[in-house]
Amino acid sequence: MTVTHTALLELRNDSDEAARLSIQTNRSAAESARLTFLLRKMNVGTPSSTATREIVRLWLNNIPKAGESRATDVFAGSQEIVYSTGPAGGYLVPNEFQEEIILGMAQFDPLLDKNLVNLDVTPDARPKTYPAWDLSTIAATIVSEGQQQSPGVVPTTSGHLLNGIIFKQSLSASIEFEQDSFSSAYSLMRLAYSVAFARGVGVYLATGSGSGVPQGILTGAANSGVTLSQTITSDVSATANDAFQKAYFSVNRVYRASPKCAWVLSDSTYMWLRSLTDKQARPLIEIRNDTETIMGKPVLISPSIPSYNASPSVTGKIVFGDLSHFTVRCTPLSIQRATELPGMAEAAQALYIGRMRVDSSLIDPTSGVFPPVCYINITP
Repeated sequence: MTVTHTALLELRNDSDEAARLSIQTNRSAAESARLTFLLRKMNVGTPSSTATREIVRLWLNNIPKAGESRATDVFAGSQEIVYSTGPAGGYLVPNEFQEEIILGMAQFDPLLDKNLVNLDVTPDARPKTYPAWDLSTIAATIVSEGQQQSPGVVPTTSGHLLNGIIFKQSLSASIEFEQDSFSSAYSLMRLAYSVAFARGVGVYLATGSGSGVPQGILTGAANSGVTLSQTITSDVSATANDAFQKAYFSVNRVYRASPKCAWVLSDSTYMWLRSLTDKQARPLIEIRNDTETIMGKPVLISPSIPSYNASPSVTGKIVFGDLSHFTVRCTPLSIQRATELPGMAEAAQALYIGRMRVDSSLIDPTSGVFPPVCYINITP
């Protein structure tokens, strides 16, 4: 079931429940509060932003404390929110809050942007296989009438099983701050979780080994055979100019033609490339339709991609290729609120423990014969 279908099912269930409550003549206080919440959740007579904030406020106020196994009834009957045991994994956040977390993560690191990579947010952490075909040589053939047809060439297929590695980030807030400054707490929590998970997960999305951790895009990418020297500080020589061209053409055209084909590099490498020019003394990085490009392909800045460093010795990298073959699988964020941990109760503070499961893999059905993604090395 897709996210869209799930969301529609949830909306229908909320509408049915609200209709039942609305025709009751003797509603209890709890039932009246539930009806008000459902109407706000469906944005009936309430501005969208206000409804979203109200949903999250009610949800935050009803997160059970650590050690409790009860499930809050704020989303009772919801098809989208699936409660787990609090001590084991916390309670899933509302859809509205989750969407903002994912958007914030994408703004920090493009390897978490669903518009640039194959990002799949799944409702649970059960293993899932992601398939791919080799499209580098696939071609249809003519079928002649009245002749025996021989089997066609079936393209190479590949599938990667992605699990869910747990990432955790804890935040603390005073009880008074929670009560008096909900809007500020909401915004700060959203921003903090977005940056924390994007930075913590992003490192593995770039260089993870794939053994007990997500497989990074550089681990699965092919070496283009191109090495650049960062000692170049002015006009690009023929060697450096041809290096980008060699890396560009080391990727099959079918992958270069993908809408998600791009260069990915660190901020430090980006700053260096901004100082370079091509053979005609033009900036190496061009601007087309408000997008910075090299050889017509977008330049994306990821803080997770390694930069060249002399001490300690680190080889810089520039990734190029079809990012749609890089699959990132994550689960919705779950949050556990604890007030009785050491240092929390005596300080009148609440600890919010956020958890998210993430796994990733660069799916190359050709095992390096026609790689969809390659990389350039940067050395002294």
